[in-house]
Amino acid sequence: MQKNTFGTREYKKREEAFKNLPANVRNSFTPEEREIFLHSEVWPEDLCEKLSEFLFPAEDEVTDKGKKPQP
Repeated sequence: MQKNTFGTREYKKREEAFKNLPANVRNSFTPEEREIFLHSEVWPEDLCEKLSEFLFPAEDEVTDKGKKPQP
């Protein structure tokens, strides 16, 4: 796993966010997922699914909703 490339301030924000997750969500994380949550810039799909109710869609996903796919 690649360690974070961001500073202490970002790590503290992530640590606080992790502590503020509901206990059932926090407890569902594997030790590896916790490390990814705290240190990685990109999260794997399964971790995003666990956090789906807490994540905001990317801006391009929001603006593309309701549009028909381009052929």
